[in-house]
Amino acid sequence: MELRLLRAEGLYRQGDLAGTADIVNETRTTRGGLDPIQSDDPALWEILKYEKRIEIFITTGGLMYLERRGWGELGKGSPLQFPVPAG
Repeated sequence: MELRLLRAEGLYRQGDLAGTADIVNETRTTRGGLDPIQSDDPALWEILKYEKRIEIFITTGGLMYLERRGWGELGKGSPLQFPVPAG
């Protein structure tokens, strides 16, 4: 589902709100038991991020940190890059 939600984020950034809502509703209504989101809902971006957080919660360590970095949600002073380990 992670790749589907990445696609939804891409569609959102391109302005395809209907496509975004369709993908978000795949998990929102089936797994979450929530009402479907409409493409004109002003909270679509926040709901997309919520669904992504829920779907990838335990998938990969640090992935949500990287998502938040991409969304510009890291606190001031947070590292944006990590050094490459010496090998």
